[in-house]
Amino acid sequence: SFAKGLKLFQKMGNIRIAICATSVLAQMGLAQGRLRATITACDQALQLAEQQPEPILQGTRDLYLVLSELHYEQGHLDTAHQLLQKGEELQEQGSTVGFDYFLWLVKAQLTAAEGDLDKAIEQLQEAARLYRRSPVPNVRPIAALQVRWWLRQGWLTKALNWVKESGLSVDDAPDYLREYEHLTLARVAMAEGRPL
Repeated sequence: SFAKGLKLFQKMGNIRIAICATSVLAQMGLAQGRLRATITACDQALQLAEQQPEPILQGTRDLYLVLSELHYEQGHLDTAHQLLQKGEELQEQGSTVGFDYFLWLVKAQLTAAEGDLDKAIEQLQEAARLYRRSPVPNVRPIAALQVRWWLRQGWLTKALNWVKESGLSVDDAPDYLREYEHLTLARVAMAEGRPL
C-alpha cells in the first residue's frame, strides 16, 4: 500500500514526497529482508532526484544513508562507507522529519562491523539521543541493538537489566512491532543458558 501511494505521488508530480517516502519504504524492505529490491528502489529514487530541474535535497541524504545500511547488511562495507560519506556531505541539506538519528545509527553499525564496539555504543547512544518518534513504527529499536552488542562484549548483566526494564517475556504472544526485541530477548536467554 505504501509503495502504491509513493507511485501515486510521483505520477502527480510531487517528486519531493516520493523521494522522502522512499526512505521509509526502504526501512520496510530492510525489515522484510528484501535487500536487493530495496537497493533498486533507492537507486531509482536517487536517479529521479538527479533528473529534476532543481535538485531535490530533502530526502536525498536519507536515501544515501539507507543505501549505506543496506550495503552494510550485505557485507559490502567499502560501499557502505562511501554511501555514508555521501550522506554526511549532504548533512546541511536536512533530513526527513524524524530521520536525523539515522546517520549515527548507520555509523554505529559500520563501527561495530570494524570491531570497535565501545565506540559503536557511543555512536548508538547519540542516535538514541536524536531519535524522535514518527508515524512510522520503530521495528528495530536502538536499545535492542545495543543489547545485542553488549552480548557480543560479554556484558550479560547489562543485557539482563534491559530485559527487566523492557517488560518482555518469553511467554509473550508474537507481535510484529516488537519482533526485533523478542529476538533480542531470545539471544539474552541463550547467553544466560536459560531454556526458552
